[in-house]
Amino acid sequence: MSDPLIKYNPATYPLWRNVQNLHSRTRLGGVYYPIAWLLAWLLSGNIVQLLGVGLLGCAVFIGLMLARWNHSLPTEPSELNLRRWNNRHWLLILLTGLSWGLANALIINSAAFSDSQLVAIISTIAFSTAFAFSFAMQLGRGLLTIALFNAPALLVLASDWQQHRAALLTLLIYQVYLVLV
Repeated sequence: MSDPLIKYNPATYPLWRNVQNLHSRTRLGGVYYPIAWLLAWLLSGNIVQLLGVGLLGCAVFIGLMLARWNHSLPTEPSELNLRRWNNRHWLLILLTGLSWGLANALIINSAAFSDSQLVAIISTIAFSTAFAFSFAMQLGRGLLTIALFNAPALLVLASDWQQHRAALLTLLIYQVYLVLV
């Protein structure tokens, strides 16, 4: 049964408020992933060579952005519907985090993207920082998303420790900061 006054019920207000915050905050954030991907691809200096992967990345990030935008709030705001919406929306967020983490690792690991590695790393730092400060209301999911953003690239950097030790150590220290925040 739906409770039209769910936002005024002390037992369900935190869930209702969380869903409202998540909905409003993720609509804007979804725009930045396709922009960051486009910048990395277009600044790579190898647009034609990377045409397939470039277009695939555009499709993935635009698709995830549109999925966020089209995931409307439940019309019947019961506790069950709000929980279901919250879990589905977090699935979209986690998929975005994993997709960006893998894209970042690809960019760092690919010589064809060497001119745009800094774009990817800075974008990842920005995305992770936004999560640390904006999504602390669901700490476990927020930390998981930060890990998905960063772990693939950290593994790539660690695989060539001698060449990437400065970036790896700096990013690892930054990860500690994000967890503490």
